[in-house]
Amino acid sequence: MRLGMNYGGCVNVGVNQNGLYLSVVFLFRLGHPPLFIPWPDISTTKKRAFFFFKLVELRFAKCPHIPFVISQKLMNKISDALGRMNP
Repeated sequence: MRLGMNYGGCVNVGVNQNGLYLSVVFLFRLGHPPLFIPWPDISTTKKRAFFFFKLVELRFAKCPHIPFVISQKLMNKISDALGRMNP
């Protein structure tokens, strides 16, 4: 997210109709409180490729200068989950 930090495999991601929930796995949770970001505060700014991986860059209204990059696969799972919540 910032300064080249990579939390790959250490972040739990949850979604509901109100927003996106992020928390760090138990072993690394100290100093990393869970976050809940409402959907109106989230925007998708870029789609890009890194080697064979397709990535999506999210930006948050309260810290727009810090990108949050997730895989296209995770973005698809988020979209699918939201689609099931909102028939």
